[in-house]
Amino acid sequence: CGDVDDRALEDAYAAVGGRSVLLGGTGQKCLAVAEGRADIAIMNFKSSAWDTCAPEALVRASGGKVTDIFGERILHCADPQSP
Repeated sequence: CGDVDDRALEDAYAAVGGRSVLLGGTGQKCLAVAEGRADIAIMNFKSSAWDTCAPEALVRASGGKVTDIFGERILHCADPQSP
């Protein structure tokens, strides 16, 4: 389940190139980027905006950025809009 069986993620990994390493949750992936152990982290669509909130602070503090698949910043709202 999760990242292992996600066809969209497999396609994203292939498009980026390089070596793919399976890490734990969203926080672990963002921490790897913040520490320079990874150049990019791709999360599955089951990751919520709140899963990225604190890890995004670490990535941004290290000079990186966190975006959605369209390159837009992820908005962290107290009362998110329903789709």
